[in-house]
Amino acid sequence: MELVNIAELGISLGGKIGSGAFGLVRRGEIEATGQMVAIKLEDATEKRPLLPREASLMQELQGGPGIPQVYGTGTLPSHHYLVLQLLDKSLFDRFRDCGGRLSLPTVIKCAEQILASFQFLHQASIVHRDVKPENFLFAPSPDSHQLYVIDFGLARKVAQGLLFKPYHSGVTQVVGTLPFVSVNLHLGAAASFRDDLESIAYLLIYLLQGGLPWYGPGIHKLTEKQTRESKQAVNSFDLCRNLPVEFEMLLKYSKCLTPEDIPDYFVLGKAFAAVANRLQIDPKNCIMWTSEVKHRRRSKSEKSKGTDKSEGTSQTSSYYTPSTKLGKRAVSKGRKGGRKRTRVQAFKGFNGHKAEIMEKVVGTEEECGAEGKEEAGTVDRSSCALF
Repeated sequence: MELVNIAELGISLGGKIGSGAFGLVRRGEIEATGQMVAIKLEDATEKRPLLPREASLMQELQGGPGIPQVYGTGTLPSHHYLVLQLLDKSLFDRFRDCGGRLSLPTVIKCAEQILASFQFLHQASIVHRDVKPENFLFAPSPDSHQLYVIDFGLARKVAQGLLFKPYHSGVTQVVGTLPFVSVNLHLGAAASFRDDLESIAYLLIYLLQGGLPWYGPGIHKLTEKQTRESKQAVNSFDLCRNLPVEFEMLLKYSKCLTPEDIPDYFVLGKAFAAVANRLQIDPKNCIMWTSEVKHRRRSKSEKSKGTDKSEGTSQTSSYYTPSTKLGKRAVSKGRKGGRKRTRVQAFKGFNGHKAEIMEKVVGTEEECGAEGKEEAGTVDRSSCALF
């Protein structure tokens, strides 16, 4: 049955915007005000409907940072529906418009908004479970710098005191989008807050590096097993090469959390604020997509000529691909022999335990407060708020 309107809300339906496993998204108009909205529709005959649960979660999250506004929800004889704020391009669309790689200042601003949204989600005991570039949408102009989280169809509410199921072998189906799913979910563990954070780390690295060893240009589609083995084999330092140490810190920190832990977003926020400070990024400035597209095209042109001199916004080497049978893409040529680590010494001692990490962070906060004072054995002031 083709819907043309939702009479009870006074909304007329327009053209198709997108589709997915749940159904489809169509453009709509509130007849009384002329406001344009997005309507998610799911067939009412689905045995396991996702839309009613998604609507319930989004209504609970209303008013949070990066949460689209809900205008109405309900069930018709033929469909479940959810009426939402109409948004613009996705993070993946912007990524593609910019030639398959975003600049560091832009990713830092996106990271700040993503972390703020997921802090709100996790404090509400909700795990998203489907972090990917397509699930982050920007507002229409003139607020095209504001990022929203969408698609809560796979999200779940985590009850306090819930016993997470142990790992089990023979995982046949992993919930989420394979390139960005955490290793724990590949192994069969129940989703928790740490898994969302690990997926965010993969997402940010993907946007900066232009790909991941198991997903990107020139890599054939891998199976679940191949993707998992590639994630387990890759070295985090090589995965984050040419990037600020905060990105490697984010990935390692997510992997050291227990299922019951809520990530320390205050510490993560300080870490990315340190990057913004080093790059002299004004937090009040917005993402200017026209400038970003021009910059990426210019950087690509300069790189092809061998004259790329931009700092902090372009990576001269391709992303790391482990030399295994998992990927057909050849490893980018570099130095022969082992590659020396160049990270700050304060990060070298990371041992994967949250309590000791937090203790180190507290120590760096005290160092940041003493202006102009550097003591032997302490980290450099530029690396304050790092592990």
